[in-house]
Amino acid sequence: MLLTGSASLRALANRNYRRIWLGSLVSNIGTWMETVALGFYVAETTGKAAWTGSMILFAQLPVLLMSPLGGALADRFERRRYVFAVTLFQLAVAATLAALAYVGRLDLWAASILAFLTGSGKALSDPAFSALTADAVSDDELFSARALSSAQFNLGRVVGSGLAAVALGIGGPTCAFAGNALSFAAVLVAVSSIDLVPGKLVPERLMASIRAGVRLSRDDRGIRQLLALGFGTALLISPFISLAPAYAVQVFHVGASAGALLPVAQGVGSLLSALCVGELFERWGAPGLIRRAALAMGVIALAYWLSFWYPLALALMFWMGAGNVALLTPVRTACLARAPRDQQARVASIFNWVFSAGYALGSIGLGALGDRVGLRWAAGAAAATFLAIVSAGRRRGTIRRRARVVTGVARAPDLLRDARHLPAQRRRTRPSTREDTGDPSCPVERTAAPRRGSRHLAAADGATGTRAEPRTTR
Repeated sequence: MLLTGSASLRALANRNYRRIWLGSLVSNIGTWMETVALGFYVAETTGKAAWTGSMILFAQLPVLLMSPLGGALADRFERRRYVFAVTLFQLAVAATLAALAYVGRLDLWAASILAFLTGSGKALSDPAFSALTADAVSDDELFSARALSSAQFNLGRVVGSGLAAVALGIGGPTCAFAGNALSFAAVLVAVSSIDLVPGKLVPERLMASIRAGVRLSRDDRGIRQLLALGFGTALLISPFISLAPAYAVQVFHVGASAGALLPVAQGVGSLLSALCVGELFERWGAPGLIRRAALAMGVIALAYWLSFWYPLALALMFWMGAGNVALLTPVRTACLARAPRDQQARVASIFNWVFSAGYALGSIGLGALGDRVGLRWAAGAAAATFLAIVSAGRRRGTIRRRARVVTGVARAPDLLRDARHLPAQRRRTRPSTREDTGDPSCPVERTAAPRRGSRHLAAADGATGTRAEPRTTR
């Protein structure tokens, strides 16, 4: 009754999704155990923030190279078997890392190579998991499934970071690495036990499938602008995640166990935000949520990097995690909702590719600059730059206009209807215009008087009173 009565938990009543969710949670806990342990291993071994950022670069580089391939493969092969095979590869890589650490042969270059292989498995599996989740749920459970997936990721961050602190105190990095290797068994069991009807496979060639996803992301104005926003956030704000170990060691001079509290605080904030962001999405809509979250992230990030007291940094890290989820969730959801369902895996891979590029560049760049001028000042300058851009956009109204254009909808139910290409009901908010979609045949609905000075509202004589379907290709 609890699962079916709550809109946020509705998808957990679905047997297949529940098993996928639980398997992903266990695996994600292990992943964060390894991520935190490897970050502190590198920070304590080298004492350089640049090396800490380099581990992120090695892990994200395969995402830059293979994400479009992973999206195309996810639409080409039977997804359960494909996910099972990639998970076996990830288990083998994690077991190798644990074995090298156990025998004392884990040097920086070996860790870099294994981080690259770990990123390769992630690049190939993430788009398939996104598509598999969509296959497992019905249309009215999809929004709940996405919110729960975000909550699962952040719950794994909290539990995994906490277990990493315990493992580092008991058995060192080897214990954490072994825990990650064992966690992949949960995914294998979950994927083997679900019962899904195989979906329609993409008959086109692999390179043609990749080009189709790239072309859709390039030609759709909304997707293109959402990708730009994701890249800017990843470049200037999101490196706070990868640089947390170096920040704790270099600035506050705390050990690995105390420093691991930073990702724990971030995970708690992210988890609570993931459980509340759906209500904020319903209340403000995607444009309002994006505007407010972007401004809040700039302010909180600047305060975090300039804090001089470790308990204050922990408190601000909580809000950093909350703001990060509140900003990226509507951006990612709106991006995927503009794509047809049979191309969502490819659009998801493009978003991952763009975000990972910004995250890797930001992590390595701010880490290297931090070794020269101080990590606090380098990352603080990046946060100030982001805040200045967001503030300037709000004063000119750019963020408001672009948020309306790129989302094309204002409320979560409308977003889901547009994603399914179903007729949308009349809305109290402004519909898409010809300028929004770039399609001269797009009808517009005169539901409200145009705002004075807005270039994105156009009155059209003879409006049909219906909203045009979102355009996916040119």
